[in-house]
Amino acid sequence: MASVAVLALLSPLVAAVLGTIVLGQTLGPVQLVGFALSLAAIVAGQLPPRARARARTPEHDSVSTPTPEGTPR
Repeated sequence: MASVAVLALLSPLVAAVLGTIVLGQTLGPVQLVGFALSLAAIVAGQLPPRARARARTPEHDSVSTPTPEGTPR
């Protein structure tokens, strides 16, 4: 099911590329930036998630947790 969603997201990008190649349309700077951002977002969405165990080690926690003596770390 996820691959179908990616294909749906790629559809406007493919249409823009085909319009440029087949019809000779030009893409301005704003359209090129949007194209790049869209493509980067699609690629980033397909990357595997980082290991949560490494990110949740005590030395990386942003919230200070009290020690048994009652003083924060």
